[in-house]
Amino acid sequence: MGLITAQVSANAQTVTGLYEAAVPVKGRDNETKNEGMQRALTQVLIKLSGNHQKFMQPEVQAQLVNAYRWVQYFKFKTRPRDFQTVLTARFDREAVEQVLSDLQLPMWSAERPNFLGLVVLDQNQQKIINEEQKPKIANLLKQQAQERGLPILWPLLDLEDFHLFNAKDITTFQQSALLKAAQRYGASAVLVGYVNTETNNTWQGSWQVYFNDQKDNWQSEATPDVNALLTRALNASVDKIAEFILTKKTAKPIAPTTTTNFTPPESADQFELQVIEVRDLNSYASVVSYLRSLEIIETINVKYMDAQLVVFDVLVKGGNFALAQFIQQEGVLLPHNSGGQEPVYRWVK
Repeated sequence: MGLITAQVSANAQTVTGLYEAAVPVKGRDNETKNEGMQRALTQVLIKLSGNHQKFMQPEVQAQLVNAYRWVQYFKFKTRPRDFQTVLTARFDREAVEQVLSDLQLPMWSAERPNFLGLVVLDQNQQKIINEEQKPKIANLLKQQAQERGLPILWPLLDLEDFHLFNAKDITTFQQSALLKAAQRYGASAVLVGYVNTETNNTWQGSWQVYFNDQKDNWQSEATPDVNALLTRALNASVDKIAEFILTKKTAKPIAPTTTTNFTPPESADQFELQVIEVRDLNSYASVVSYLRSLEIIETINVKYMDAQLVVFDVLVKGGNFALAQFIQQEGVLLPHNSGGQEPVYRWVK
């Protein structure tokens, strides 16, 4: 995990509270309580499956009307800021997982990628969303991401960020700048968006979501509430990230098209590996994905990057010679004569 990050193997978080949820309710009577438990169970199932669309279907909701049977613990409390009554419920793990199995849905583990939001809101002036510039929106989406089981990070927009990226980089989806932002925040999943308003109070959004070497993009619009546009985009991005992860886990391995008699030695050497002509975020993610697929590479971390150069710190069974043998078979990295001692390759795929 973590192909667009500086620490390729470490940028994940362990999410807690996956089997409980808190939902606002209108009262504390049994009918309201049971309705609230159904909504809480729905939220738990969405967190565990990463699929919110499935649980919007009436026939699926009909299977959850007796959610109270699976409750291990619940409590009511009054939220101080607005005196809203909130029901918190925790559900039996085995029962919840059986529901997912009955619906033939895979389960997303508690280990999930660090998730960075880079979103520009253009409302007479372009502003990058964070907890200082757009606190209400940032907190709304932060709460929603928490409910989806994938907490979101907003950029600090401090001096370091100023040197790495700006609003234009986000609105034009400049991948080299987005990569640097992802590196800084240790994010292996990134939502990038540009939201602006046209005539008739219609909000329009352009979106891209990245995870590892995978990407998706889409357009959306909403009238007149920008919050509706943003919350839908967040839901769509979490759905897509979960799909990327769960599809990869359940996919059957592809049989190799070539065979080799080369067997790597068991001893391992650590050294720098330089790759040039890595032109954008997609190329970078593909390079890391390829290197991680090589069985002789035990660990890989990004040490330095600038323009079209990425320097990796790698631990390789059999050392540089063994790595060269493996890379030669694939033809996606070509040796480049730099005159130095460390191996340099050119990305050509």
